[in-house]
Amino acid sequence: RALQNCKVLAKLNLTSAVSHIYPYAFETTPNYKANIDLSGNKYLWVGNHAFHNSGITGFRFPDTAELENKARKPNGFEGYQFNGCHNLATIKLPANPSLKELPEGFFCNENTETLQYVSIPANFNKLGNAVFNFCNGLKEVARDDRRTHFCHLLCYRPMHHHQQEVCH
Repeated sequence: RALQNCKVLAKLNLTSAVSHIYPYAFETTPNYKANIDLSGNKYLWVGNHAFHNSGITGFRFPDTAELENKARKPNGFEGYQFNGCHNLATIKLPANPSLKELPEGFFCNENTETLQYVSIPANFNKLGNAVFNFCNGLKEVARDDRRTHFCHLLCYRPMHHHQQEVCH
C-alpha cells in the first residue's frame, strides 16, 4: 500500500526491475495517468486491487505474469486489479498457460466509456462474474482475435443497446 491514496502522484516510471505490484499499491491515485508497459519483464506478480481507482490509461502484462487469487493458487486472480480505472482504454492480458480465469470484477469500471475492446488470450477459459460490470463503452470482447464473444458473462446489469447488438 506504498502509494495508496497518493492523490498528487502524477508520474512514476515502472521498469523491468519491477517484479511485484502488491495489493492496493496504486489504489486511489487518480492523477497517475500512465500507460504502463511491463511486457518486457521476465516475471510480474500483481495483487488484488493493485490499481483500484487509479488514473492509468493502459497496461501491458508480460506473458509470464502471475496474479493473485482468493485461494492463493497460481492459476488465477483474486480480482479487481483494475476496478474503478475510469481512464483505462487499453490492456494486454498475459498469455501465461497457468492462468485460467479472469476473476470477478477485474475491469469493473463504474460507468467508464474508455474501455471499448478487450482480447482474451486462449489460456483463459473462464470469466468470473461481473468482469466488465459498468463498462458502458465496451463494444467487443474477443478471444484470440477470433471474435468469439463472452457476452453472457459481461455484466450483472442489463447491457446498453450498443453492447447488446454486438452480443447477438
